[in-house]
Amino acid sequence: MCDPFFMLMLMMQLGDGYVVWDKSASSRVPQTGAGEVKARFELPPARVDELRAEADLKGKINPRFRG
Repeated sequence: MCDPFFMLMLMMQLGDGYVVWDKSASSRVPQTGAGEVKARFELPPARVDELRAEADLKGKINPRFRG
């Protein structure tokens, strides 16, 4: 359910000059529940700037995100 969100957020913040792929995802669910589940995804502008600079320098990067 939460897999594409960091990819989509990064695509929108980097803009048209960059290609963003979602290569893999994993999650751990401690137990099955019957209640409401909430998720919050944050991608600070400073982190986006770091990733942009690294991609510009190296051409290709594989960052990891933790939710």
